[in-house]
Amino acid sequence: MTVKDLSAYLADDSLYVPLDGTTYRIPSPDALTGLKLMSIYQLSEDVELTEEAKQALASENRDLPQLVLGTGLDDLVAGGVSWVKIQRITRYALLFFTLGEEVADHAMNSGALSGEAPAPSPNGRRTRASRAGATTTRQAASTAGTTSPKKRSTKP
Repeated sequence: MTVKDLSAYLADDSLYVPLDGTTYRIPSPDALTGLKLMSIYQLSEDVELTEEAKQALASENRDLPQLVLGTGLDDLVAGGVSWVKIQRITRYALLFFTLGEEVADHAMNSGALSGEAPAPSPNGRRTRASRAGATTTRQAASTAGTTSPKKRSTKP
């Protein structure tokens, strides 16, 4: 049996947000809250929600900043951070804690977290999740078994 020391890797999984000369710490959610956040994210990704699911999602979204930011929300409010910045930090942190730093960074850099230019979702439709920056790499369809002749390029 191999024992792997992950203490350095697991040391601090919080998110640190420097803002106006202050660095705010957004603590990583506990396991149950993380599972709830993942469920909320997955629900928001589904375009065809039942009315009951839409109501549940709306109810959860009212408490979303508190769920995502935890005690960091109190610090942001006490620091006088604007609501728009808190919303954007919440969106980033939701992706950071549920899908990882790379996805959150991509969403932020693409403008998706501020409501700009939604990216296409993995299934080709535009969904709330695609607006959050979730993307995938698509492979070209296989042409194995086709009988179409290939055109050769001619060199001048």
